[in-house]
Amino acid sequence: MSMIDESTNLLSLQLSQALLHEDHDRFMAGIAESPEFKDNALMSLVFEALPKSSNHFSFRGIKLPGRNDFCICGSGKKLKKCCPQLLNAPAPKAEDLFGMALEALNEDQFAELSGKPNWTIQAATHLFGYAMVNGLEDVVVRIGLPFTEKLSSFRNEHEDFIAFLLDALFELRQDDTRIRLIHDLTKLKNAGSLKSIGHQRLAMILSQEGDITQAKHHLEQAFRADPNQIELPMTEMSIMGVTASEEEIKSRAKFWQARLRKKYDDDYPVLGFLQEVLAKGKSLFADFEQPPEMDNCDAGDDPVDIKTRNADLLVQALAFEDDVGNYDIHILKGEAKLVLNKAVKPLYKRWLQLYQDNTHEVFRTVSEQDFVTDIEEHRWLISNEEWAGHLCEYPLLLNNLEILACLNSYIDLAPVPLEDDEANDPKDMSILGRLQVLFYHRCHLATNDLINKLPPNTTLPSRFKPNQMFWILLEHQYYRMSEYCETTVLQSYLQRLIILDTNPQPWIVEALALIYFEKGRTEELIQLVKGASSVNCACVLMLAASFRLLGKSTEALEQLLRLQKKHKKSLITFATVLENKDYMALSPLGLVPLYCLLTDEDRSDALEASCRWFMDHLPKK
Repeated sequence: MSMIDESTNLLSLQLSQALLHEDHDRFMAGIAESPEFKDNALMSLVFEALPKSSNHFSFRGIKLPGRNDFCICGSGKKLKKCCPQLLNAPAPKAEDLFGMALEALNEDQFAELSGKPNWTIQAATHLFGYAMVNGLEDVVVRIGLPFTEKLSSFRNEHEDFIAFLLDALFELRQDDTRIRLIHDLTKLKNAGSLKSIGHQRLAMILSQEGDITQAKHHLEQAFRADPNQIELPMTEMSIMGVTASEEEIKSRAKFWQARLRKKYDDDYPVLGFLQEVLAKGKSLFADFEQPPEMDNCDAGDDPVDIKTRNADLLVQALAFEDDVGNYDIHILKGEAKLVLNKAVKPLYKRWLQLYQDNTHEVFRTVSEQDFVTDIEEHRWLISNEEWAGHLCEYPLLLNNLEILACLNSYIDLAPVPLEDDEANDPKDMSILGRLQVLFYHRCHLATNDLINKLPPNTTLPSRFKPNQMFWILLEHQYYRMSEYCETTVLQSYLQRLIILDTNPQPWIVEALALIYFEKGRTEELIQLVKGASSVNCACVLMLAASFRLLGKSTEALEQLLRLQKKHKKSLITFATVLENKDYMALSPLGLVPLYCLLTDEDRSDALEASCRWFMDHLPKK
């Protein structure tokens, strides 16, 4: 929206208030406080276009008059002679306005908004994305569950709504409701994709319970409902890994491989999994179930029992929703520094000692070479009872950023069975799968709680050592979110983070720049990258492409020349990969996300043109 700057805090704030009070005059009075919005006639249309309870959350948007139509300000003159600044201006989109309003809501306002009537599935889906990021699963359930009373009216385009609702029920541990909804999905007649998902979930549950006959029955029903449902290959191969012969598994993997290669590139994740199936066969699934052998394990220790006991203790600790903070926030000149609370410090030091003792035990058990590369993986095969028990006794420590950072790689390497990837309900997961979900949720709560406690206009600079663990956790959290969240949700999350540090983290700048680049928001990308104190090669490449898209060829070429001085080999590699489509060479350079945007089959014309421009202007060997 060129007429309205989406980053304007005042507009976002007034739109969020309008969602609640729905009063036209009050909105106009509030927006008039800023000289940026002098055109009251346009702002009046903005208010009308905003989806809200009074218009049944309609997303119909608004249409601006043509040059020879009467001006919207009511002067009686034609637009071209009255308010020509509106000529050729794109009308504000209802989706954008609604998103801006939601971004400015706090927890209490979310709760108030959720109590309003006239929700639609489209509006609720938009709301759910923001609510889940902010840990407001109860809002999702409160609005979402009533819609499921008419589940027969749902269609395939409502997948996001169902996904958010199932995730919220999972977070709130409303298992019975969640299982019942999955069963109801299998009964749908006009939403094949949703029906297929329901049958797949049941197939996985039944296979884990040992009821192979019924599991196969539901898998067949999933195929009949939607043979192109994206989760089907993984679901079927996971079940066959337990029930079928080596020959049957590889034959079916070849079938899926041939079918998917017609639609996707070789880097499609499921194709990578199928390649592993063809290479290892049935043993691949045994790998997921059995831990690696350790020559020096005590004869009386069963590694499977150990990893289960380890996970069970941590799940017990994470089950306590203890919101006691571990940090005092010291603020000087608008900059906050996290300081560990004196009462918590001795508890933390005791835990750290127990954790380090466990590290030494792992070191004694495995070889020095394994210790360097796989210490966290081997830690799963040695009892963590002492340090995990300490967390059970003092669950408030699971709000400690240093402890969460220590556990992050350990939890990521939990030997979770492949079947957990297909499960949406805690009852369907192994104890290890449940542990990962609970841990990631706790990380979100801990970081989000600190953000909410910061006074307005206060930063949390990463240059202060006590704050660094906070930013490390946020980076891990974002990359997990990027696997399942929509772009609008990710953008909102990044915009919330970038204002917390006057020198934004390079990963935040790159992630936000990639979103702007994909959406064609070149001016915002240029402002973002040029304003950052530290940027990587991918950001400068996107900056150059953005200048070119705006017709500023000189500035674009200057950016490429700037890169060539220090990164000529990287640019040569990037140009070669764009031609040969062999993206593996880009992994060490951090250019894979940009490559994926430029080469995606559904990319925009602007991205396709940028790809060709890079190929023409980047240095060759």
